[in-house]
Amino acid sequence: RIIDQWARYAPAGAQQWMDSRIAPEFRTRANIELAESWARLDPHAAEQWYEALPDNQRDPEIRNRIFRRWMEFESPTAIQWLDSQTPSRDKDPLYEMAVERANHQEPKVAAAWAERITDDKHRNRALEGVAWHWGRHDPAAMRDYVTASTMADDQKKRLTQYAEKRLQEQAQQQQPR
Repeated sequence: RIIDQWARYAPAGAQQWMDSRIAPEFRTRANIELAESWARLDPHAAEQWYEALPDNQRDPEIRNRIFRRWMEFESPTAIQWLDSQTPSRDKDPLYEMAVERANHQEPKVAAAWAERITDDKHRNRALEGVAWHWGRHDPAAMRDYVTASTMADDQKKRLTQYAEKRLQEQAQQQQPR
């Protein structure tokens, strides 16, 4: 709690205090608290701090918390930063957050973020999530997206069938009775 409060006003001071007083077994939790609070104040600086941590202190949850706060408080700059990054496994959770955020309003943008996920299983799950969401609102666009995507053939077939079914339902609803 001390770190959380201190880091909201003086993150570098909180970090210096931590370095001399936090036992190694509590370091990860303390770093997470520091990162999350620092990201409220200056997310870019928090990310730079994370990058400078020794490898043995770089827990992926630290970066996830930084990015989540960054998206919450300065979404445009968070997206701009993420867009400048080279896709990698350690950034996959960040791309997944971007997909989740864009999926409701901008499915094309969400699909582009999903394509940057390097882990096949996670990428396919994200792509499928975009497709399902898209299909509820615009099955024709969903079908086109699925056809052009990098999804596995069995996924494409299943999702395309769903889109065709939704299109048929829409056509039947529009026919006069």
